Amino acid sequence: MSREVFRLQHVASTCICLVHYIWLEQKMAENGCHLDPQTRAGADPKALEGSGCGLSQSQSEVLERCLHALTHAKNDSHVLAALLLITRLCPAGQLDSGTLHRIFEAVGLNLPARLLVTAFRGEDGSGLPPQDLISLGSALLAALSTDASMVAHPQLLSTIPLILSVVENGPTRTERVNESKSVSESQSATDSQNTLDEALACDCYQVLSAVCALPQGPDQLFTRGAIPALTRAVLKNQTLSHEKGLPLLGLILSSSVRLRAWDKHSSDLLSLLGSVSENFSQASKQARLTMCTNIPLLLPPPGVESENQVLKEIVGRLWGSLRPLVQGKISKEHLGPVLVASACLLDLFGWESTGPPKFCCLLVNRACVEVRLGLEELPGTEIDPQLQHTLTACYRIMEAAMEQACSQGVPSSPSPPQGAQSSPAPPQGEPSSPAPPQGVLSSPLPPQGALSSLATPQGAPLSPSMPQGAPSSPAPPQGAPSSPAPPLAAIAGLSLQQSRQVLGVLKEAFFAEMYYLKRVDEAGYGEPFLFATVRSLCAWLAEETSCLKDDVIELLPFLIGYARSHFKGGVEGKGLSDWMSKMSISNRSHDATWSGDAALRYLLPALCHLSAEDGPRRVLLSLETPALLVDFLRKGWGSLKGQSGATVTRDPSLETACSALLNFAITEPERVRNDPCFVDLEKLLSEALPVLLHKPCLLVFAANCCTLGLMIGRLRSASTEPEAGQRRFFSSVLCFLLSALQAGPAREAARISVLWEECWEEAGELWRLSLQALAACIRVQSWITRLIRDDRWLQNLFARLGPSGHLSDRASHEVLEEVLCVVARQSPVCVEEIRELLMNTASPQGMPRLGRTLLESNTRVQ
Repeated sequence: MSREVFRLQHVASTCICLVHYIWLEQKMAENGCHLDPQTRAGADPKALEGSGCGLSQSQSEVLERCLHALTHAKNDSHVLAALLLITRLCPAGQLDSGTLHRIFEAVGLNLPARLLVTAFRGEDGSGLPPQDLISLGSALLAALSTDASMVAHPQLLSTIPLILSVVENGPTRTERVNESKSVSESQSATDSQNTLDEALACDCYQVLSAVCALPQGPDQLFTRGAIPALTRAVLKNQTLSHEKGLPLLGLILSSSVRLRAWDKHSSDLLSLLGSVSENFSQASKQARLTMCTNIPLLLPPPGVESENQVLKEIVGRLWGSLRPLVQGKISKEHLGPVLVASACLLDLFGWESTGPPKFCCLLVNRACVEVRLGLEELPGTEIDPQLQHTLTACYRIMEAAMEQACSQGVPSSPSPPQGAQSSPAPPQGEPSSPAPPQGVLSSPLPPQGALSSLATPQGAPLSPSMPQGAPSSPAPPQGAPSSPAPPLAAIAGLSLQQSRQVLGVLKEAFFAEMYYLKRVDEAGYGEPFLFATVRSLCAWLAEETSCLKDDVIELLPFLIGYARSHFKGGVEGKGLSDWMSKMSISNRSHDATWSGDAALRYLLPALCHLSAEDGPRRVLLSLETPALLVDFLRKGWGSLKGQSGATVTRDPSLETACSALLNFAITEPERVRNDPCFVDLEKLLSEALPVLLHKPCLLVFAANCCTLGLMIGRLRSASTEPEAGQRRFFSSVLCFLLSALQAGPAREAARISVLWEECWEEAGELWRLSLQALAACIRVQSWITRLIRDDRWLQNLFARLGPSGHLSDRASHEVLEEVLCVVARQSPVCVEEIRELLMNTASPQGMPRLGRTLLESNTRVQ
């Protein structure tokens, strides 16, 4: 071997040690620690004496010459020699950040990148073994990655695939294992891989961790193959893979790339999760308590892989290992991670594989006790971040238990669609008819006081339903997912007594939440934990408003003020919005943006219930809640109306807001007549409904707008000539109501149209209520009958009714017949049109009440 090659080898090996030395000393200096000056190689104690953390004059001169040599080096030997001299004469503990930055810039990224590329290509021109080249290159990159301006440099990022290959396969000359290779294939080659040196592993993970800490770091690592590489490194049990690789993988998976990672690398990640679950089940109790922290980070998002049997088996195995921890006596420090892991497992498959009912009740009880202990502290007591994290997990366990408790006392049926309506009171002044109680909707939301029904043994379990108008987890509440996750399984075999016990501890825990919220100052509205607490309470109020009613009413000023403050943008700081963007676990890309209306969206289902009760409604009116809801509708419609085609997305929150406003419109006629916000609402609805006619996927929202507009319209003063907006609205109403019908075959009854059939369970009651309200409007506004004639509505209606002259749905038929009777009473011209239509296109026997009305009209004329 030539003397030059020997010298380069010596310099390289020495530099590897000293690069580690300068990096270590720099880290110690950052923490206020320094190595003993007497132990610094080549350091002059007299020169250092009195110099503090700076350099002596002679050291500064040497440093400048070395920097000059680095920047003007003719080959790698010169660069390494200059770097070697700097590490000997200028210890890192004496260098400020500016000087270190100059050194890093002088060394540059070309050298370490070239060393790694040379090693991986197997070029022998350097005369050094690939392992040495990789060690030296990684050591230099580790040192350079401590500088913020270096770690984001494209050239450093370009070395990430090589670093990942080292982490996965060791310092070999072979090409990096292809990402598409299966885990089993990569494991079969384990014996041929070189063992990874611990110092080299530390350097590699230092570079990867530094990149991960960048704002877009997880995405940078994901696109460069970090997920499969780190996963296989753990499965191969490579050096430091469990100590450093697994936590790093958890950080990546807890970022915005989580869903993409599971979409692209589900096989690798399931294999890793299976391995971790096996290790977890075989570990000692103390080891399992420590491992609980990593488990939530490795689980898939809710709804992803939900039908995967392998995942179900893994979750069952994890529950089997968690149960003894929940049942046993563990410290408060360890209970938090256990509850967090339990909450995350519940998000995946509900109570299906949790365990026997007795254990489920114990888990809920422990969560509720933690909430009470954590929130019922003395005023002024700060809740530390770790406890906040634990309490947030407890909220999810409580919500899952509440879903199960609410399933009692209701007949088993499919889960209701989101955005369901509350049951408003009947329209005032309506005549009685054989139709169902007028104005009463078939409330798909759980009835008020649903939890209280557990006091009686009636009813059977039902699959749980989530609060409407809000996301199904502590995720960002932007709209509603277009394909909601499947309903979670309920607790099998829960007895009535156990259900009562669950209700009891839930009431105590939610009372603790209200106690905490009553003490919150407006200055803390931007705190993420406060939002999580509000969300949890709103989930309870969406299902239950009869329990703790007085406390709920007392808390309404805070809840409305909190929702309004966020909606209006009055909360200062980005803490909550940043937290929401990072914590999003929704499967929709548009959910990653925090809009500020999340708190109001969660509160909407409760407002539906509370606005139907006299006491709470008076408080809501005093807080100007209708105006807030109108503003929310205006904002939501502004977003919807710009969508078209496949981009149109249903927003159940808007439907729920309409339901709450409908309650106000029905029960508070004087307020509707005098409050300017309802005038604004009418204008909004007259603008929206004509556009919604051409957006079929928003039919339920259109039905809500139609019903709400008619309910408000019936309270307006009588007029003979309509305004342009009124005429446009009622013309759209006639067209919309007609679209629900289509002619049946031959002489059979008319049917519900294909367009409406899919959502008739939600929209059917709204259609009938709209017809009742239309009849009330016709009594007040005589010009509507002229519009009916101008739009040929009667002719189109009877053409769809066909020869039978009636609908297959009796309730709908009776309401429709009542509208025709009102039209006949209000307009003699329409009487003649209806009589002619009955004679020519439909059987009079199909509408006996209408026939009697026509006879009465003839009598009056005579």
